[in-house]
Amino acid sequence: MPHCERCNRDFRLRRDKKKHIQDSPNHHLCRDCHLDFETSDELFQHDIQEHNMCHVCHAYFETAHGRDTVSVFRSLPSPGLVFIAKRILQHLVAHAPRDVDCPGCDRMFPSSSAMVLHLETGACASNVDCDWVDSVAFECYAAMYYTSDQGGFDFMCPTCQVPFVYMSSVLQHAESNRCEECMTRGSPLWRFLRYLRSRF
Repeated sequence: MPHCERCNRDFRLRRDKKKHIQDSPNHHLCRDCHLDFETSDELFQHDIQEHNMCHVCHAYFETAHGRDTVSVFRSLPSPGLVFIAKRILQHLVAHAPRDVDCPGCDRMFPSSSAMVLHLETGACASNVDCDWVDSVAFECYAAMYYTSDQGGFDFMCPTCQVPFVYMSSVLQHAESNRCEECMTRGSPLWRFLRYLRSRF
């Protein structure tokens, strides 16, 4: 007869014992290796050490390095790993400090591109939207450096001329270190952001 030592219970069938272990608050099963831990803290530490789980958001990663750093994203050996890199980057952004304020409301964002995307989607309490952001981008005195005449793409990277549909995408491209474009004081994208804030 199947018996659970921890709970001192007998079961008629093995499947009943298995169900008990899955449902009982006295058992804490690892989702990958199915080890049974006495406490949730033991399982938590096991997941961090053995399965590269982030202790903040509980996301799982292929390696501890992938969990802890963004350098993997910058040195990918093949395009096939782009999916993994995006997942790592999204994870790091989720934990990044939110120190970019929205000029239209009291929300804070981890990057300028995230703040502009917030405006473009119409989620801001100021009621601005993508059309408004586009018109501000075209009005800005630095527009000639980042606007594009390529069909279907209104914007481009000032440095590598990669075309983009949205201004937030140009900013995200510059923030990602995919090219030499930067947003330091005096750069075209810095001027756009400054002009955007002046319009509120």
